[in-house]
This record gives sequence, C-alpha cells and structure tokens, in this order.
Amino acid sequence: MGCNSTKLEDDERFQKKLSLAKCYIIIDGDDTYQIENLDEIIEQYFSNDADMLIGTRFSNYSNKAFRKFHIFGNKMISNLVSILFYTKVNDVLSGFRIIKRDCFKNLYLRTQNFEIETEMTIQAIAKKMKIIEFPVNYVERPAGSESKLNTFGDGILILKTMILIFKDYNPLFFYSLISIFFMTLSIISGVAPIIEFFETGVVTKVPRAILATGLGIISILSIGLGVILNTLLNYHNEIIFRLRN
Repeated sequence: MGCNSTKLEDDERFQKKLSLAKCYIIIDGDDTYQIENLDEIIEQYFSNDADMLIGTRFSNYSNKAFRKFHIFGNKMISNLVSILFYTKVNDVLSGFRIIKRDCFKNLYLRTQNFEIETEMTIQAIAKKMKIIEFPVNYVERPAGSESKLNTFGDGILILKTMILIFKDYNPLFFYSLISIFFMTLSIISGVAPIIEFFETGVVTKVPRAILATGLGIISILSIGLGVILNTLLNYHNEIIFRLRN
C-alpha cells in the first residue's frame, strides 16, 4: 500500500512539473541523438521565439547511423511535405524536438508508431506554428540494440498518414487533384466520340461516351466536395480562433 501511495505521489509530482513547463523536449530513447550542446539548442529555440524546433540529422551523422534507403526515403517525404504544405522542412522524421506546452496541447495526434513525427510536423505547419531547425549529431545505435523500424512497411504508413492529414487540412487542394485526375480521364475517353459526332453526326462509341460522362461527373463532384469541406474548415478555424481570444 505504501508503494502504491509513493507511486501515486510521484505521478502527481510529475504531472505538476508537466503543467508548469514552458516547453517539452522530446527525444528518441535509442541513444542515437548526441545532444551535449543542449544548452545551445535551447537558447536557439527561445531566441527565435519558435513554437517547435526540429533537430536535423543530415549535417553531422556517423557512417552507420542510417540504414539503407533511410536517407533517400526521409528526404523524399520531407520534400513532399515541403511541396504540399508550402513550408521547407529538411528532416520530417527526426526524433528530437522541442515544442511549447500550449502548442503541444493543440496537436491532435492519432498515430502511435513511427509516423507520429510526420503527423506532429504537418499539424504544426497546418496550425501556423513557427518551426525552426537546428543541426544535431546523430550516431548509430548502441551495440546489441535493434531498430523496430520497417523501411518499407513504416514508409507506407508514413505516406498514408501524410495523405490523410493533407486531406483534412487542405481539402480544396486535395480534391482538386482528384478532380483534375478524373477530368483528364474524361477528356481522354470522350475525345473519340466527340470527333466522331462532328464528322458523321452520330456516335457509335457509346460505351466510351458513357464512360467520359461518368468520369466528368465524378470530377465535378470532387471539386464540389473540396469547396464544401474547405468552407467548413475555414469556419472551424474561425471558431477556434475566437474561442482562444
């Protein structure tokens, strides 16, 4: 009973410390991030008045720090996030971050595995948080430890998470891409029946004409859905802004 009381008291003290903290430092527990210069990193974080600091690993890392294809995959995902969300990020998958307490509470994190870094980054961008990057030293894992990261399996999960968040936070752009895709297919399918009609006055390629019509309808519905969801998103953001102020 005494042990349970002590554990409860420790939990309460820990929760109190969390509630009083100005920011949280998040770091992977695999001893790969060498942060002897943590004071300098924290100074940069506060001097830039940032909401989130991401420790970038590509400036200084050991030869065996990254597994095969990890650098390529990381840079591909980082570039894709930068393009889709109009914010340059060099190391989306970094496991070292500093984030303000209030900003962390505003993140609605739905993932629990290796895709959580991507979700944190994209939500921070979508919610207009100020993000800065600072180089950190990155080394291989200690001898005897093994990474649970699956290069291709977790890579697919990360891409899936990124697409879903992109749909939620930029629906007009997302559904516009879908609309353009189906409209292109509609035009390709409908070219022959249209040319035939102008040349002969009749349409014998009826299946292609029906297919083109159906694809065109899907395209129109997609862009309409994007407009509706984007309006709802803007309305939601306005309500959140007024509640916070």
